[in-house]
Amino acid sequence: MMKKLIVITFFSVVFFTTNHVLLAADTIQIAKNEKSLVPVVISENASENMKKLANELAEYLNKITGASFEIKTGDGSTGIIVGTVAQFPDADIAKKLEIRNIFDGKEAYAIKSEKKRLVLIGATEQGTSHAVFRFLELVGCRWFFPAKEWEIVPRVKNLALRVEEYSRPNFLSRRIWYGFGFFDRHTGKVAEDYNAWMRHNRMGGSLKVSFGHAWQTIIADNKAIFEQHPEYLALSNGKRQGNKFCVSNPEVRKIVINWALNYFEKHPDADMVSVEPSDGLGHCECEKCLEMGSVSDRVFYLANEVAKAIREKYPEKLVGLYAYADHSEPPSFTLEPNVWIQRTAGFTYGKYSSEELMQIWPKYCQNMGYYEYLSVYLWDWDMVPGGRAANISYLKKQIPLYYKNAGRTLDCESGNNWGPHGLGYYITSKLMWDVNTNVDALCEDFYQKAFGPAAGVMKRYYERLDPGNNPLRCENLIGEALRDLDEASSLTKNRPDIQARLDHLKQYMHYVRL
Repeated sequence: MMKKLIVITFFSVVFFTTNHVLLAADTIQIAKNEKSLVPVVISENASENMKKLANELAEYLNKITGASFEIKTGDGSTGIIVGTVAQFPDADIAKKLEIRNIFDGKEAYAIKSEKKRLVLIGATEQGTSHAVFRFLELVGCRWFFPAKEWEIVPRVKNLALRVEEYSRPNFLSRRIWYGFGFFDRHTGKVAEDYNAWMRHNRMGGSLKVSFGHAWQTIIADNKAIFEQHPEYLALSNGKRQGNKFCVSNPEVRKIVINWALNYFEKHPDADMVSVEPSDGLGHCECEKCLEMGSVSDRVFYLANEVAKAIREKYPEKLVGLYAYADHSEPPSFTLEPNVWIQRTAGFTYGKYSSEELMQIWPKYCQNMGYYEYLSVYLWDWDMVPGGRAANISYLKKQIPLYYKNAGRTLDCESGNNWGPHGLGYYITSKLMWDVNTNVDALCEDFYQKAFGPAAGVMKRYYERLDPGNNPLRCENLIGEALRDLDEASSLTKNRPDIQARLDHLKQYMHYVRL
């Protein structure tokens, strides 16, 4: 997925990693003695988002080098080029960033140094954003947690680099989301910090997925019809249920198909419509529904019928739903090529284990994704030792396993609980892009850059609380963790930046004590 040659020079210090040596790259000097040597260049038709991205890049370069960087329009022959391959045509780069199968490649980017220019180009604007923040990451910037205190910006008076990297993500949709939402309703500081963290760590997606529970919405949107025809609702335990369908009724299938078609009329930019059943059990037990087969047979038969109608009118649109609960198992037939299944890592009912289902499902569905529970408040209460997000060995094994078993989207239910889970969320974001990421090296980089002289102590702290190491939750464990933080504070008393990060962790441990 990735080819790279990277040599970055800070004074006399050289950072070098290579997978494939690409001799086309030349060294470019960006700043010297706190003076910029090249401008940031955008296209004359750059969008407002591209202008904001260029400004953010210039601001970070100013923080790094102390130099002011001019932003100007140009033809892309010189400078730090920020834009799309359409804005700055280059046949070689365009070939490497081509979009495959409609979605794969929308986030692809190229970073390439030449004597007179540094190319930060994406297949789309989203890819350009990834190129910019990956470049800053190579220079030494880090955005570990969604707060300014956890942002790392190096100081470098003289910056020169030789770099060539082309990359696209393994997972076409990558989400770590708060199960209880934002306390500030998507417009305040919490949402702002979260969105910045997502952008800086190349989260997002090449396609916009939709797998959430939908039947209850379809019923609500057709309230009058369902009130006039209670027989359209599921018959369960002798009563008509308010949030499940009688799938065997052809009129119900027409309503669902029309609702899905209307969804794309109202949302032309959407890539996918969900036809996932409402949450919980209670599917129809009428004679005709039972004749159709298992719950999975009924749920996915309806999905197939919707997918056929969608494909006829919207050939590039998708139909999404979970493999979950009483429809965890595949049906007795294959799914239409525009159906996308997201299999959940919990609530798996039936005769197969979760591991077996990972191997079985790709035989029935061309498009697979996974739904992971990194943290659920009602399960871990934000307490030590935390949920799956705190278990580094689990993440290291499981996320590549999802990709190996045909997973191309990954949705992670989580929480705004970065005290116990922050390191895991950060690692997950990197594995979502590249499942071959060296997790051990990533952890060491985190300890060193976030905690400096206290890196060893904080490694001990995180490993002490990691549920993969089977810690015994007790007062002694909390006491040992607090002593780790106290020792780290003593080692970094002259580093206010590190002290601020430790203060956040102390506040979390105070929550645990309370």
